[in-house]
Amino acid sequence: MTGWAIAALWLAQDLAWIREIAARDLVLRVPGMEQIALLEDEGEDLPFDVYPAGKPNAPVVVLVHAGPLPVNLKTPPRKWRGYRSLGQALAASGITAVMFDHRYQGFGNQGEAQARLDEVVQDVRDHSVDWDVDPNRMAIWSFGGGSVLTSRYWTERPATMRALVLYYPMLEAPAREGSPPLIVARAGQDLAMRNQAIDRWVRDARAGRASVELLEHPRGEHAFEVRQDDERSRAILRRTIAFLVEQLKP
Repeated sequence: MTGWAIAALWLAQDLAWIREIAARDLVLRVPGMEQIALLEDEGEDLPFDVYPAGKPNAPVVVLVHAGPLPVNLKTPPRKWRGYRSLGQALAASGITAVMFDHRYQGFGNQGEAQARLDEVVQDVRDHSVDWDVDPNRMAIWSFGGGSVLTSRYWTERPATMRALVLYYPMLEAPAREGSPPLIVARAGQDLAMRNQAIDRWVRDARAGRASVELLEHPRGEHAFEVRQDDERSRAILRRTIAFLVEQLKP
């Protein structure tokens, strides 16, 4: 196990830090986001929340929360205020958002967590008529260690996956020419090992002719989108949403 992965696992067990993050809203406000009605599916095996855009045949973004996380969380990530307000912001921007709990707890259950993501992606296709979304205009927005669950969507390149967003990710497989367009957001004050890995990955992906846009917050901390209410955080979020709107056009 690499040093930065060990550090990420240590951070994942810091319950006080997790409680702080869970209680914070997104620092960006989008007009109309407070009026977005949440649809909840409390299925025992794979509960998820849907934030409908309220327009016909809307594009859809699947949100993949950070991880790994401890098993004894009282509030699941899909109920964290930051993810809830992000779902509302996307819906108010014309994109239906789907949020779920992948339950990635460490390297021992990574395969199970990846399977849950794949199941949610399939659920979007299966419920496209009910939710009034276009399953052929889909993207994934992942955070932190949750990004390790998403790599097949830029290596296998499914035609329906139009774009990927990776915030302060833990990256494995490289992107190459033909991968969906990607945004990578880098927090300058995050773990040095994580940022060095991001820099190498971006260089390799661009050398392989992948379309990668790097957004940097030089003074940004891990989870800057909820922890740092400053103009650079808001600018990164605005650019990310604009990128998704552009990539998910009919």
